[in-house]
Amino acid sequence: MQSARPRTRSERARIDANPVALLVFGIAALAAPARASDAASTPTVDPSSAVYQPNTILTFDVPKLAQAIRIDGRLDDPVWQTATKLTGFVEIDPGDNIRPQADTEAMLAYDDENLYIGFLCNDPNPSAIRANVTDRDAMFGDDFAGVMIDTFKDQQNGYEFFVNPCGIQGDLRRNRNNEDSSYDAVWYSGGQVTHGGWTAEMAIPFRSIRFPDQDLQSWGIHVFRNRPRASREQMSWAPISRDNDCFFCQAGTMSGIAGVNQGKNLEVLPYVLASQASALDGSDDATFDWTDDDAAGEAGVGVKYGVTPNHTLDFTYNPDFSQIESDATQIDANRTFALFYPEKRPFFLEGADMFDSNMDIVYTRSINDPELAGKFTGKNGRNTVAFMSAWDETSPYIVPFEEQSLAAAGTNTYSNILRLKRDVLTESYLGLMATDRREADGDGSNTTLGGDALIRFNDNFRVNAQMMGSYTHEPDDSLMSADFPEIDFGSDDQYDSFFNGEEFAGFGAEVDVVRSGRHYNANLWYDDYSPTFRAESGFVTQNNYRMLGFWNGYQFQLEKNPLFERIEPQLEGGRKYNYAGEFKDTWLSPSIWLRFKKQTYFWTGYLWSEEVFAGTRINGIRRWSWDIDTSFSKYLSAGMYSRLGHSVVRDRDDPRLGDEWSYGVYFNTKPLSQLRFDIAYDSFRLDELDGGPRIFDTFVSRAKLTYQFSSKLFFRVIGEYVDDSQAFALDPLLSYKINPFTVFFLGSSHSFGNYEDDPLTTPIEVAQPGYKQTERLFFVKFQYLFRV
Repeated sequence: MQSARPRTRSERARIDANPVALLVFGIAALAAPARASDAASTPTVDPSSAVYQPNTILTFDVPKLAQAIRIDGRLDDPVWQTATKLTGFVEIDPGDNIRPQADTEAMLAYDDENLYIGFLCNDPNPSAIRANVTDRDAMFGDDFAGVMIDTFKDQQNGYEFFVNPCGIQGDLRRNRNNEDSSYDAVWYSGGQVTHGGWTAEMAIPFRSIRFPDQDLQSWGIHVFRNRPRASREQMSWAPISRDNDCFFCQAGTMSGIAGVNQGKNLEVLPYVLASQASALDGSDDATFDWTDDDAAGEAGVGVKYGVTPNHTLDFTYNPDFSQIESDATQIDANRTFALFYPEKRPFFLEGADMFDSNMDIVYTRSINDPELAGKFTGKNGRNTVAFMSAWDETSPYIVPFEEQSLAAAGTNTYSNILRLKRDVLTESYLGLMATDRREADGDGSNTTLGGDALIRFNDNFRVNAQMMGSYTHEPDDSLMSADFPEIDFGSDDQYDSFFNGEEFAGFGAEVDVVRSGRHYNANLWYDDYSPTFRAESGFVTQNNYRMLGFWNGYQFQLEKNPLFERIEPQLEGGRKYNYAGEFKDTWLSPSIWLRFKKQTYFWTGYLWSEEVFAGTRINGIRRWSWDIDTSFSKYLSAGMYSRLGHSVVRDRDDPRLGDEWSYGVYFNTKPLSQLRFDIAYDSFRLDELDGGPRIFDTFVSRAKLTYQFSSKLFFRVIGEYVDDSQAFALDPLLSYKINPFTVFFLGSSHSFGNYEDDPLTTPIEVAQPGYKQTERLFFVKFQYLFRV
């Protein structure tokens, strides 16, 4: 089976191996909402079991301080004595609202500028505390503590702020049970390890978050601690029920903050960049002479203005993303659809959750090289609005078809994206989505318009549905599609794949029905994409199909078992047809997911499938898949995945079965608290059946070495080797980061090619065979955040 929306693998195996995503599954996917209420209450304890009773909402007021707190992580400032103190934390995972093995106390207060939170994290064995000096957002494998704040009390969105014992920050945005680790805010933190555990302090400026424009604030809040030992112990101040998946419905209520605002909240972020590039003068040049470009310089600016405390206007001119870590190369052998690469650019990451929907209608990497871009985002009561506009110099095309997608070089475009949402009921919404992309110098355009809804009911069920229409006017430029194969499509095959100015409308829809609970979890979905549906501002790589599928899992929770914590048998299946009613694919995949002690996870499954590809019905698709991940030690994490069995050879001239063996391994080690080494290796091999000739055999390896001199200064070097091209890249970077936005970078990038003295691969004699540097780039960048 191959799909632009793969379903054959349980996502839970990967999610539970991801330290950031564990916040979702440790708290929310195992959790459920209590009945929303503002009534004050306190936890009750069953003396015989010491289990906190579920469905309890906690409320408290925070006092206002007459003076600011100095943030150093020591908790020795006398004003902490006047703060509100929260105790009575419960272990929510692996235990089920039981007394934790270590006590925690949180303290909260505020002044005109900041919300202050302090943590006293006791530990019976301080030597086992995991505390590393890392870059921000790279500390989620450590001990950490923090708060999750629902400032609008809409029970859907919130901010998350965490700190480890070294004072390293981690911040995220939450949208329901999804977390976005790309979010960054300006705030302050400190921490220290003590003889009895560790302490931490944080100050969150009110101007760094959004909240209702009113004098008296009332926010939902979770207070949380993570303690990775034999198990990944997760502790919460508010008890959380596993029989319901609404996370913020179970939050406590923090009141008492009055008279605070974000002020003018004007931020200006200018940058200057200098660079110099060099390259070989011809890849077959036996003398390897270099051509050095002249040194180049450029500048740009970003502006953020808080129109109100909950509405923000962003603008950027000539943004530069030179500090962004390069994409890890993915293996594309035997794939016919475009590969997905995540967004990494700060301007597009901030507020990205507002543009999310069930379908991939918005993919901001389709705005490839913007010269000018702006956003307006905000929330007023139950209504959320987000609008983005950009002028892009090279917008690429991803053209979807039934069995493949095609790519074309970019052109100048104007892009506009509108997202509207209105909260209804509990943790539910109705939404509108519209996108429009038009060529700046031609007639090509694509527009999508539609609505979506998420409705949650009966505590355990939710329905997520979206329907979109599209209208496409192709560019009239045969050169852009000169390399395309000829593919006819439409209800009567009246259109072709070439860019010749054709116009057509399309339809797309996705519906998911999800059940989440303590033991039984299930998902039933239906996808429907017409042959003429396109979303050029999104990532829709396949159309002309109707697909119905299901996933079921029953989780056994074994808190007292000496080996296992969770066991979940799973079953997934589905069937797909094209719009002509022709069979395309069917599959059935039983699997099992295991969570062991020592933070170790294992998933394995077997696939039975039958598929039609390039007009040929291919039977006998059978393969095993498995995945193991572990963080058993404070010094080492590792994992491996593999697929072994019969898969489709996606040769359009001769589709057939082949023997696949693909696998990948990774590990990271932290021999010192400031030193980290990561390595990953991915391999794909496909042979003819019964030991026949090899069809594909390729791999990609990537390594990263990071030394963190302090919380602000680090040196990083990345090396990557791609077997297909026999190319090697090396990217060193020195970074000084005062906050996420005030930064100094000094870096370079080096590419190497293999020049062998072989007449079959090199047309001329090479004086010194071997790897030679083919390109290099040196750059220096300074960026400073002004907050007015």
